[in-house]
Amino acid sequence: MSRDDGQAGFATTEYVLAAGLALVFFTLLANLVVMQYARGVLRAAVDEGARRGAAYLVGGVAACEEEMRRFVDDLLSGPLVAGADLGCRVEGSSVRARAEAVVRGWLPAVPDLTLRVEAAAPRESP
Repeated sequence: MSRDDGQAGFATTEYVLAAGLALVFFTLLANLVVMQYARGVLRAAVDEGARRGAAYLVGGVAACEEEMRRFVDDLLSGPLVAGADLGCRVEGSSVRARAEAVVRGWLPAVPDLTLRVEAAAPRESP
């Protein structure tokens, strides 16, 4: 014998709504983690690039940019970062590296994050 009190199916609607909101929240949280990961990779890339460029008396800028490009290509491949702009320059007795990239938000409500990082390393003497 079943009892019908007129509320059949109401709990299912609540469950679907709660599950949907939980998925949106999880997506936003995962997007934040990925944005922080991209920031860390760019930070490490400019540090490594500046260090490598500082080790060369001639060709330091090319070595710096090559190291940064390798780092970014290995760790941020795919559509995660929109066209990372990488560059190095010799400034006095140091090599300066900079990187700029845009990390796309996964949902329309999440704005894109523009990352700009710089690092410098003193040039090594022979």
